[in-house]
Amino acid sequence: MVLVASTSSGILGWASLNPFSPRRGHWSVAGLSVYVGRAHRGRGIGFALLDRLTQEAVKAEFHKIVLHALDHNDHGKQLYRKAGFVEVGIFKEHGIINDRYVDVVAMERVLG
Repeated sequence: MVLVASTSSGILGWASLNPFSPRRGHWSVAGLSVYVGRAHRGRGIGFALLDRLTQEAVKAEFHKIVLHALDHNDHGKQLYRKAGFVEVGIFKEHGIINDRYVDVVAMERVLG
C-alpha cells in the first residue's frame, strides 16, 4: 500500500506499508517507510501521510506497524512519536553512511 502527497508541481512525499515478513506468524504486522522531500519538511505532510496510512492499516486488519529509522534522525523520531509510535530498541552499528557505521532505532505502533 502506497500513499503519495502531491501538488500540481510534483510529489512532496510518500509513505508505504509492506508485509513485515512472509512468515505466517507475522501476517498482521506491517513495515513502514516514509519520505518527505527536504524542501517540504516541517509542514505536516509526513504526519498527514502517517495518519492516513494508519487508518488504511486498520481497514486492512493489520495489528501492528513497525519501522526502522536512523537513530540520529531526531526530527523523524519526533514525527513517529507524534503519530503514536514508541521506541522498542536500538540496532547498534546496523547501517553504513559515508563509510561509518550508524545505529538504527526500531519503533512500533500497536493498532486498535
